[in-house]
Amino acid sequence: MTIRILLLEDSNTDAQLVEVELRGAGLDFIVRRAVIRRDFERALREFHPDIIIADHRLPLAASTSCWPMWCYLGPAAARSPMNYWSSART
Repeated sequence: MTIRILLLEDSNTDAQLVEVELRGAGLDFIVRRAVIRRDFERALREFHPDIIIADHRLPLAASTSCWPMWCYLGPAAARSPMNYWSSART
């Protein structure tokens, strides 16, 4: 089964790192990347992801601000787990 992953990430480098890690895990997946809110909303409606991976720190808003929109789009979208991650170093 191919896993449909929606990646909310503004950094090209970080997006590539996520894909490398997923491939290294041997997963069969398709990734759609969203950088801005409009793309995220469209992907939720059209791509129907199995899982959402969201960078916690985005220039325009924290990934948690996408949570209400994710829930608003209804039961189909709400079945997708939403995972947050950050590449920030402390």
